[in-house]
Amino acid sequence: MTLYISIKIQTLRNLFTTIFIATCSLVLAQKNIDPTPEEIALAVKWRGKHPTVDLLERNYREKVTFFDNANSDGVGVLNEIKANLMSLSKRLDMAYSEGYDQESAVEVFKILHRNGKSTRFEIRDEYYKSDGLFYNDFRVKWAQIDFPVQGYNYLVETATRYKDARYFSKVYLSGLGLRANFELEFIIPKNIEISLLEYNFPENQIQKKETIDEQGNRHILYTAAEILPRIDEDDAPGDSYLFPHIIPVVKAITKNGVRKTLFENGDAVYAWNKSMIELTENKPKELKPFVDDLVKGLTKDEDKIKKMYYWVQDNIRYIAFEDGIAGFKPDEAQNVFNKRYGDCKGMANLLAEMLKLQGYDARLAWIGTDHIAYKADLPALAAFNHMICYLKINNKEYFLDGTESYTGLGLNASRIQGKEVLVDGGAKPLRTKVPVSNHTNNTSISKGNFKVEGEKLVGKMSRAFDGESRTNFFQQFHAFANDFKSENLTNYLKRYDKNIEIKDLGFSDLNNRDQTLKLDFEVIASNKVNSYEGELYVEFPYETELNLELLKDRKLPFVFEILGTSKTEVIIENPPGYQLVKLPESFSVANDIFEISVKFTPVTSGVKLESQYIIKQKTLPTNQFKNYEETAKKYNQKIRQTLTYKK
Repeated sequence: MTLYISIKIQTLRNLFTTIFIATCSLVLAQKNIDPTPEEIALAVKWRGKHPTVDLLERNYREKVTFFDNANSDGVGVLNEIKANLMSLSKRLDMAYSEGYDQESAVEVFKILHRNGKSTRFEIRDEYYKSDGLFYNDFRVKWAQIDFPVQGYNYLVETATRYKDARYFSKVYLSGLGLRANFELEFIIPKNIEISLLEYNFPENQIQKKETIDEQGNRHILYTAAEILPRIDEDDAPGDSYLFPHIIPVVKAITKNGVRKTLFENGDAVYAWNKSMIELTENKPKELKPFVDDLVKGLTKDEDKIKKMYYWVQDNIRYIAFEDGIAGFKPDEAQNVFNKRYGDCKGMANLLAEMLKLQGYDARLAWIGTDHIAYKADLPALAAFNHMICYLKINNKEYFLDGTESYTGLGLNASRIQGKEVLVDGGAKPLRTKVPVSNHTNNTSISKGNFKVEGEKLVGKMSRAFDGESRTNFFQQFHAFANDFKSENLTNYLKRYDKNIEIKDLGFSDLNNRDQTLKLDFEVIASNKVNSYEGELYVEFPYETELNLELLKDRKLPFVFEILGTSKTEVIIENPPGYQLVKLPESFSVANDIFEISVKFTPVTSGVKLESQYIIKQKTLPTNQFKNYEETAKKYNQKIRQTLTYKK
């Protein structure tokens, strides 16, 4: 018994000693990873200087090394990044990631404590996934990391190797956080010709120095005391319009005295893109029975083209493959047809093959949407981010974009309007441009006539949509499940106002994208008529206020969805036995970007309200925010004016 107790006591002593040592080690380790008072003070200082910034990327070092790829005839590149990530907020959780594809590999991905020790974060390596579909050309290495207190920091290190530098399309100087003590270095061997094109560099904030080492290699170093983080806001211009970045143009490489051109000019980019579509192994015979049956009985070219174009819009689900070869090589037409989904290239390829089966000269075409700032002659893959099907018949050009659902033939989405198109023309491209429509082509017109019945306004309304306004209506309407379409349409027409009832709704074909969409319905509006001491106060029943929160706290320019015109014309008949006391005041503001007005006019039967909201330019710059907000506020005040009647 004594022996047992002695052994137990010794065991407890050993356990206590083990716990004590482990606790001391944990405390020491914690001290080595917790922020120092100096780091906390630094975080407080930066936060005070930039109150909205949560992350500081200290001592940011990025090195881009181009090299002669021995496994190919081209140029490779190694992109290495090292930085100290520090939380400027009290608590921060974020994902840190690096993407790659079959043309690249992430060779290093480390997240370390400030003392250089490994962290507990799980580093995942996964296919990128969106809307339930895996993007089989793109993977992401990433980790979810947390900063428990202000000033907490980690060391990050990544290295990504690209087999072909042409896929390394751009380098942004700005990132997730504020980059302090910034350095970006390009190392270019003497036998490789590369130009660095600079975009959106802030004046006098970024320094550039170029040197040549003993081997004749060029070293181009960009430095800055600080670079503000990229801002992510909805309805903003693409990053390439806003933030500083560099596009490396890989022109040529000399091997064994022989100079090989790569992307020396825009024609070289076309030739490379052309080689990508030549890799596509279409099997049109597999599509022919279906296409023949689809257009059976149709004799007019326009009807046949519409039938095929609209079938692709309605039956092929759009997803995006944006990187690696899959970002440039179209999927085979038969694959897209059988899978019923594809990216813009696959959808354009399928549509082109269907059209060619019916004898039309359909061609693939490359285009940069308005999301990117570059011109079509840029000698880099960044020049284009979209593919469409080009068709010319009877001397008329058609730019067929299968990704734009419910878009009528001859109507082009605003994102490609005015953009230069490179059409597959064999050895040389055919160059053309998508025509630009203006606000008068995209209209939403509402008209109504109301009369007072007790404490309600009762009347009939009609609405008509054309152009992209019609397309947008269709896209939103058909996004709802069939069981909810009627309910959502009613709520839309009543402006989600519980005081409005919609009756006797009639409409034109809600699938016909070639004619004006028309809606007719009766409106019963409660709480719009009030009486007091022999006077009637009547509100207009069918006006939508402009969103005054649209630009709140916004830092980037705002991009409207389309150029368009929205007009409403409503007449309220004079109540029998009453006379209008005073006509409400009208107002109008017009400039190069927008035109907004409210007009009240006496008519024989009563008072007519005409409101107008016109967008003439898609981008509202920040220096116009105040003007727009003041105009919108005044518009809302005007349409809320009450008609006062006396007996």
